[in-house]
Amino acid sequence: MHTEVDVPNPKRLLLPGLYAEAELTLDQQPDVPAVPVQALNHEGNKTTVFVVDNESRLEERPVELGLQTSTDAEITSGVHVGEQVVVSDRNGLKSGVKVHPQAVAVLEYHEPAQ
Repeated sequence: MHTEVDVPNPKRLLLPGLYAEAELTLDQQPDVPAVPVQALNHEGNKTTVFVVDNESRLEERPVELGLQTSTDAEITSGVHVGEQVVVSDRNGLKSGVKVHPQAVAVLEYHEPAQ
């Protein structure tokens, strides 16, 4: 995202044409799960994900989304922290099918630097 920011420059250390990179934390919810956007299935105004239950069977669940970026989305209802969500290719998946899940990296909440 390209953004223009006005920065006080009383000592004239910042010069025209300089570039900067910044990471802005708009809001974070530490107890809300987040998933990669490729885990989401959008049909009309309904969004679902596939969750692996305790018997390693798929369950398609409707979810409500919170904050989203271009790569990740918070799930405010429908999935709990710690549940396994399918994040790879979902083509042909159906509820009730037994699967052999493989773990991938987990998104973790970190306090912003001070």
